[in-house]
Amino acid sequence: MTEFDHAFQGEEGKIAVFIHEHPECIRQKNDKGRTLLLCAAAGGRTSIVELIHDFAPDLLDVPDQQGMTPVYHAAMGNHLCTMKFLIKHGCNIHALDDQGKSPLYASIEFKAKRTFNYLLECDSKLAMIKTIRGYLPIHIAVDVNNSAALKMLLRLKLTKEERTRMILASYPGTSDTPLHKATLFNLNRCVNILLEDDIGRQATLMVNTMGHRPIGYALLSNNALIIGMLVRSCHMDMALLMNCHRVASSSSQSLSS
Repeated sequence: MTEFDHAFQGEEGKIAVFIHEHPECIRQKNDKGRTLLLCAAAGGRTSIVELIHDFAPDLLDVPDQQGMTPVYHAAMGNHLCTMKFLIKHGCNIHALDDQGKSPLYASIEFKAKRTFNYLLECDSKLAMIKTIRGYLPIHIAVDVNNSAALKMLLRLKLTKEERTRMILASYPGTSDTPLHKATLFNLNRCVNILLEDDIGRQATLMVNTMGHRPIGYALLSNNALIIGMLVRSCHMDMALLMNCHRVASSSSQSLSS
């Protein structure tokens, strides 16, 4: 085992001895470009993070080969105590990895609820930061079916304009809103959460470039539960429902031919 493994696994005594005997090596990186501090953060080893930080506080935001910083790894692993230490000592919670994702994205993708909530407590505006490809956190929450994160995002105290931009934001390269995507992939819980929101309900009547409202996707997959939720949420009349059914049927025949 290497000193990087010891840091990840929380063997504080061995790390303390190593630093004492080889202080010049504290800035070394392993084959993944990770420092000892980053390895300790990834393992949620707060005491080792503190120890290394005392010797080299400038390592706080040093990323690995993928651009992921210590706080990014702490967020991903749901290591709240480690994250709090890093933030208290001035780490950059807005730092982006090579894909343009902030620590908040990592916490959503890995369903790390504690670190996700804490990051938003520190700065609710993280919810409005897009990746290089143009994704918002709400898009990632729907994509990975993280209904808890989606609910938290919709509860944020943002301005009405910000909430509208977030909740109705189209996915990059498409005209699908989060409600369209949640309906397309039969994410019942995500659909219900979006429809509980006044702005979220506005998306029920939005038509994408394929001519589909969200209910069109529900009709394609014959998801009775989502169809019922959508009809009730916007008081859809029978004429509009039948029109959506015709569009969905036409789309289905085009795909099969």
